[in-house]
Amino acid sequence: MESLTIEDRVYGSHKFSEPVLVELIQSDAVQRLKGIAQFGVPDIWYHKKGFFRFEHDVGVAMLLARLGASIEEQIAGLLHDVSHTAFSHVIDYVVGSIKNEDFQDNAHFDVISSDLQIPSILKKYGFDVNGFRLLDNFTLLERSEPELCADRVDYALRELAIDGEKEVVKICVNGITAFEGKMCFKTKNTAKLFGVRFLDLHKNHWAGWEAVARYYTLAEALKEALKINLISLEDFRKDDAYLVKMLEGSDNPKIREIIGKLLNGKIVNVKMEKKLRHVDPCYLENNKLMKLSENDEEFREKFLNIIKKGSGTEEI
Repeated sequence: MESLTIEDRVYGSHKFSEPVLVELIQSDAVQRLKGIAQFGVPDIWYHKKGFFRFEHDVGVAMLLARLGASIEEQIAGLLHDVSHTAFSHVIDYVVGSIKNEDFQDNAHFDVISSDLQIPSILKKYGFDVNGFRLLDNFTLLERSEPELCADRVDYALRELAIDGEKEVVKICVNGITAFEGKMCFKTKNTAKLFGVRFLDLHKNHWAGWEAVARYYTLAEALKEALKINLISLEDFRKDDAYLVKMLEGSDNPKIREIIGKLLNGKIVNVKMEKKLRHVDPCYLENNKLMKLSENDEEFREKFLNIIKKGSGTEEI
């Protein structure tokens, strides 16, 4: 199996030389993520330019490699989002938990273990799919909030890159390291730079009124489509384009009205919960991990304000 080089907007050129990673990247399950929008609502119906989960999944594997993670952890990073349905976390507004956004997490092992290619690719190279049952076992990939982890760091940096903050991204990428199995930053200044930007993304985008309203609005169309049997839950295992085509082709008045709202931007604000996403980065000082909120008053105030407001969105 030949190596695979990918040019990435966050990490630059990265060469995947491990055959198991190359084959997994080329598998149908991972390639499918090229059609799943990271932000849930596809660009045609969203208020902000996004990217696809394939880019994020591969990026997480790249970041883990930069941090010296094991091949097992890089595999886990590459596979961590293959269980996402079409429209990503919008599914949680349809049949899941809006507060927890865990539909994908709950389905993850069932999806990878029943896939037609993933278990056999893993077995071919001496890995057991059961070793990837719990992603929490991979401490650079996944950590409980507000700690840093590759998943959390990558999607934030990727969005900042799209937003034009290339210098911020460069500083953060160069400032990331691993210490005693935990992701951290090399300096307090870089930790604060990333921490502030992350909290701003949560407040202004992920939990912003328009993002939540568009999730809610699209979910209403999907609920109607399920109700009239235009689509089935199994269809969510396809990609965004398939369901977009089904919704756009419907003559159902409610669905057509909703799609019109998404297209023309006439979205009604809704007061709803949204998963709280926050970080309190650690950094190294004198070969010791330091928590930013305990050593920077300005950041602590911002961090606690996000916690206090919780996951609810604000009225405009």
